[in-house]
Amino acid sequence: MYVVCGTLIPEPRTYTVDRSGSQVSLSIPITSPPLILSYRDDGSLSGQGRTIAVAGEVPAGGGGPSTTYEKQTQTTTTQRQIDAADVGNYSADQVHQNGMEFSVDQQTTSSNWAPSASFQRPRTVPKTERCTVGTLPAGSESIKTSTILTQVLGSKASKSANSAPGLRLNGRYEVPGGLKIEFRDDSATLECGDSFNSEGYEVVRENGQMIVKFQNNTGPLSLVLQPNNTLTGSGIIDVTGRKAIQAQGGGVDYTPRNARCSLGTMEAAK
Repeated sequence: MYVVCGTLIPEPRTYTVDRSGSQVSLSIPITSPPLILSYRDDGSLSGQGRTIAVAGEVPAGGGGPSTTYEKQTQTTTTQRQIDAADVGNYSADQVHQNGMEFSVDQQTTSSNWAPSASFQRPRTVPKTERCTVGTLPAGSESIKTSTILTQVLGSKASKSANSAPGLRLNGRYEVPGGLKIEFRDDSATLECGDSFNSEGYEVVRENGQMIVKFQNNTGPLSLVLQPNNTLTGSGIIDVTGRKAIQAQGGGVDYTPRNARCSLGTMEAAK
């Protein structure tokens, strides 16, 4: 993230996310101790009106000569192997099949830098600004990391997406012999037997718990995010998706596939 305070030049800062029960906070090391922002249900962040001193740099005028460089790129197309669980996220003409292995086209860009122009590099001096941290509202749409990554990798983003501001999970969770879920920043793939389906999801607070809700096309699906970071649910879930099969004459085709899986305690796959 970038932090802006007064006349300071914006600087990138790292942050960490902490959870205690249903309370979520962000810790940003721009002060000592770090600035803590509380996450609110509407997606905003609250600093509770705290006034902080932020150290940084401001332009001071003048400076010395410097040279800019122009980025020159070359793009080549190769194939990137994907898991069977991800096949449903791509159209049939994008997926290549070799036996039980699947791949998609991937564009790889190599770059070098060449001098392009000279200019006067501005001089900066240290400065400390004081800013009041109240409520920071969420934007209309969060930046989708998957969109950035797929542009770099040359693949396609998931067809189900939720880019509204909010909390996200990451990684693969599974119940032994039951449902498997692979989370991304804007969607998740539900795997039940040989049926796969991509679903949007959101993480919300309800009755003092963190609930993960899916846009499941066969009925509501909600899982509880426990303090030990497992996901729990009960009962049976139907997954209406599709299965990748080998088409006549080669290539990949899809056939609708319905499956039923048990829920339970889902742990992160190692």
